[in-house]
Amino acid sequence: MCSSDLLFAFGTLYWGHRSDRTGRRRGHVLAAFLLASGGLLLLALADRLSVGVVAVCLILLGGGAGFSTFWGLATSALAHHDRALGIAVVNVLGSLGSFATIYLGGVAVQATGGYLVTFAVMAAAGIGGALAIAFNSNLGRSHHVGSVQ
Repeated sequence: MCSSDLLFAFGTLYWGHRSDRTGRRRGHVLAAFLLASGGLLLLALADRLSVGVVAVCLILLGGGAGFSTFWGLATSALAHHDRALGIAVVNVLGSLGSFATIYLGGVAVQATGGYLVTFAVMAAAGIGGALAIAFNSNLGRSHHVGSVQ
């Protein structure tokens, strides 16, 4: 467990520092989502323990990287006076998504007898999030108080 925590922490700290240094938040969030989604797809198809371990490592790196860079992107995309509400909405939707993922994942495992569908759907959701970021030209633009929007 300790090594997985360290891997997540490394992804969080390194990716966040790199994103802050370069200012390219959108690209960093996009790459993190794709890394975690690739790990989920690999985990869905894993037929050996070693492949599963590599997949979990990718998921942890991508998750940590996405955790640190997403909030910088989210807050930079909102006007200053909208940030608190925006963060609250993201937290509520994230909590609902976590509940739905656990519940529906359990239903899928019971119905199919395996984890393939659950991990594949989670990967598809991550890829969908990456596509939404890739094609939203407003993300990554900083909004300042008093700016014309």
